[in-house]
Amino acid sequence: MLAVLLADLGRPVPQDLLIDRVWGGSPPAEVRNALYTYVTRLRRILVCTRQVEGGKVELVRQRGGYLLDADPTLLDLNRHRCLAERARAVADNNPEQACHLLRQAADLWRGEPLAGLPGDWVARVRERLVPQRLGVLAERADLEIGLGRADRVIDELQEALAENELFEPLSCQLIRALWHAGRGAEALECYARVRRRIADELGVEPGARLRRLHEAILRGTLEAAAPAGPVGPAAPAGPAAPAGSRPDAVEPPEGDDPQAAQPPRPPCLLPAAVGDLTGRDEEAELLCQRLTAAGSPPSMPVAAVLGMGGLGKTVLAVHVAHRLREHFDDGQLYVDLHGQQRSPVDPSDALARFLRALGVADSEIPLGLDARAELYRSLLADRRVLVVLDGAADESQIEPLLPGSGSCGVLITSRARLAALPCTRLHLNVLEVGSAIRMLARIVGDDRALADPVAARELVRLCGYLPLAVRVAAARLVAHPHWKISGLVSRLVDERRRIAELRHGALEVRGSFDLSYQRIDPQARQLLRRLGLLGCSVFSSRVVEQVLGTDRQTAEGILDRLIDAQMLDIAGTGPAGDVWFRLHELVRIHARDRAEHEESGQEVRRITALGQLFGQQSEQQPGDRPAVNVPAQAGAAEHWDTAWKKWEAEASVGSH
Repeated sequence: MLAVLLADLGRPVPQDLLIDRVWGGSPPAEVRNALYTYVTRLRRILVCTRQVEGGKVELVRQRGGYLLDADPTLLDLNRHRCLAERARAVADNNPEQACHLLRQAADLWRGEPLAGLPGDWVARVRERLVPQRLGVLAERADLEIGLGRADRVIDELQEALAENELFEPLSCQLIRALWHAGRGAEALECYARVRRRIADELGVEPGARLRRLHEAILRGTLEAAAPAGPVGPAAPAGPAAPAGSRPDAVEPPEGDDPQAAQPPRPPCLLPAAVGDLTGRDEEAELLCQRLTAAGSPPSMPVAAVLGMGGLGKTVLAVHVAHRLREHFDDGQLYVDLHGQQRSPVDPSDALARFLRALGVADSEIPLGLDARAELYRSLLADRRVLVVLDGAADESQIEPLLPGSGSCGVLITSRARLAALPCTRLHLNVLEVGSAIRMLARIVGDDRALADPVAARELVRLCGYLPLAVRVAAARLVAHPHWKISGLVSRLVDERRRIAELRHGALEVRGSFDLSYQRIDPQARQLLRRLGLLGCSVFSSRVVEQVLGTDRQTAEGILDRLIDAQMLDIAGTGPAGDVWFRLHELVRIHARDRAEHEESGQEVRRITALGQLFGQQSEQQPGDRPAVNVPAQAGAAEHWDTAWKKWEAEASVGSH
């Protein structure tokens, strides 16, 4: 509970949110009483802390929740942030002092954050903190290399990279350090190793900076340049520093007018409106209406476009934002929050980006999340600005970025359901058949699509009518003008090749699904893999119980997490009252591919056999014995008979 309150130091935490973060999905029966007991114990501990440590620290009841009121400097995370900010402020003029400050910041880390605490919320907090520690190390390495001391940081970088191989800024600095230390062969080996790992884990190529570094080494053009500046997250989420201002802030030069820093015209951070909006006209119109509707009393319109990866949420949001530029004529702010990735953008960093776009000089940007949010809301007061938050992870990432003025509008995209966020929710689905075919025709050309309409229809079906998959397939046809559509269809018919075939350059289905897969917890991943092995896309909750070998309550809890992650849909309710679920066909194939690499051979055979059984059950009446060939491995018949008897018994009960 203390960890939850510290994470929102200086801000009230509602009771329901406290309960969710402390106990997750398994609160005790008398959870409110347990919460009050924790509050009482914590207050006693804080009294002792004040007596020993001194300083202000108090747990206050406020607005239906609790607020931990304490000196921000008591929190090591805040001290880490302040030291890093001071280092960045002096790095250009005094890199030696900057290195010293960054070493002090790194020394504040002692082992794993929130060590020993269980729960999904704690795991998410850890995921957000790790990149901040690694970013400081990468920045110090950058400075040390610039000072000609590359050999000092190699061992430290190698140790950190061994546990965080996908953190590319760290890889960049290690490769630079090896090269400048005269170990060029090792630098190239390091790049090759990192590239393989990124391809294996994420299914993509390394980022542009890492690729450019590799090319510079190969061409012999890598120079011992001065430090390139911050490479990691600038500041963690947290409360404002004392006095709400930067310790390294400087007065503007004499004669400077602070208002002169304001941009000459309203900011527009929107990316280009590229991509095909085919089949989304109604959704676009609905969003435009919601974001421009006048409320009484005036309230800020917030709309969220939700759904699984590959549905075209970003394309739709950017198109709508461009259409509304005249309505929101004071500016359009945009940020990709990378919520589907392991290291989402820190809201504090996003606010710094917005403040710069609104004309605030770097030296005037406050340190803390609260102070930045207050300045942001103040600047947007009574201005007509549209804020686009693309790829949001959850409500906690979104809330600090919401303006406070009803004159603004907010458009969000997310793979999460955002159930706790007050907003208009637009759940995207796959395209209608006709829309999918029109999208294909617009990319490859009407003549080519009309030359074989049967193959065109089959191609979009094999793509699951998923916009991303249709776009990838169309791109492959454009890249190979001699291919017939029927030829690509023949490549996609084999399910074992389909996901691999749906890739062209940076466009790929596997990478999109991998991002969602990596964000869910291990139990949900296991269930998804096993569902992929069933061989069917629609199934009941009873099937899930038997696939997992667990009780209904546990199975439903894991199913809920897959639904929350938009990787599973509710298809309806069966005659016996059990809920039926649906996997998108490509998600099912991707899950099966994962299962064949991550599940044991015995488990793959067991679930496959159950899938055959359940396929027969869906077509027969209770009491009919399915005529399926039982695999010869030991125990399969027993698994089969047990599953069938349980299904018969439950179906019989459900029919009375």
